[in-house]
Amino acid sequence: MKIVLHIGMPKAGSTALQEGLRSLRDPLAEAGVLYPKSPVIRNKQALLVSGLTSHGRLPRHLRHKYNDDSEKIEQDAQTWLQQLRERITNSSLDTVVLSDESLFRINSESALTTLAERLRPLADTIDVVVYVRQPSDYYLSMAQQTLKASHEIRSVEPINYRATLEGYAKHVADTLHVLPYDRRNWPNGDILRHFFEKFLPNVDVSLDDVPKQPNTSLSAEAMSVVAEYRRLFWSDANQRFTPDTGRLIRALNAADAEVDGSRRPRLHESVRQAVDNASTELLWLRDMHGVVFDELGDYEGVGESVELPPRPERVEDICQVDTERKTALVYRALRELAEPPAK
Repeated sequence: MKIVLHIGMPKAGSTALQEGLRSLRDPLAEAGVLYPKSPVIRNKQALLVSGLTSHGRLPRHLRHKYNDDSEKIEQDAQTWLQQLRERITNSSLDTVVLSDESLFRINSESALTTLAERLRPLADTIDVVVYVRQPSDYYLSMAQQTLKASHEIRSVEPINYRATLEGYAKHVADTLHVLPYDRRNWPNGDILRHFFEKFLPNVDVSLDDVPKQPNTSLSAEAMSVVAEYRRLFWSDANQRFTPDTGRLIRALNAADAEVDGSRRPRLHESVRQAVDNASTELLWLRDMHGVVFDELGDYEGVGESVELPPRPERVEDICQVDTERKTALVYRALRELAEPPAK
């Protein structure tokens, strides 16, 4: 029996992959593949990270679900792991697929040893899978994600891969698969189809009816509105989701679809180059794992001396923001929020 452990990285197609696996849970089980249910978050095995890092460094969505009750998180994690052991012991399974992108942030020897001790009794082999994203793309996606529960803009800094990948290779994986996040090289641009081709090639399950995940990325203009809103009303509540922020983001998503102009945020060229060129571990990824990001060309600038800018204070410091489009978004979102709900 084999475990396929998908560890992210964050903002590299994880949600689409997890939702696809969740929607196929029953036909997968019939084919001898278990994608376990989670008692917390329906599409991923978030409790895997419990006990591997300090409570304050647990994923904020997990802490939010448990109202920061660390004892309850650990209790539920142990119960879930025991139920998973019993399910595997009492079933004729070929493969167990586990996925949580928060595992990418786990790289200490003690934590990875603990994770291996949890998983080793369950399977003969463990394949660890990670999709890695180009640093500047990852930085922009994480900046968006951060704004959902904070007004602070992420520092412009290099993205690191090596400690995590070497840690999993040494302590957890029988085989480590490092793959570039690149929709252009996936069947139909679909990470789920790519994952099945690579890691579940003999599983006879139709992927045609799997619902496509909507694009929920915010435009640069919407990002700017959210950041200013959080700064005005929730400046003392960073890393905390609030219902009103969620409503605002949903209204801005709807407005983004109606207002002319590009929805795709773009970093200032100086910021993009700073993140990519400062990320010297790109050279290690290329040389050790054969992972190359085509947009970086010949990698000539990677590793050169880079002066990183000070921490940005506004979205406008990192992205091109159209002020007229931003104003139009605000009024469209206000209309959306002011309309009474449909009966």
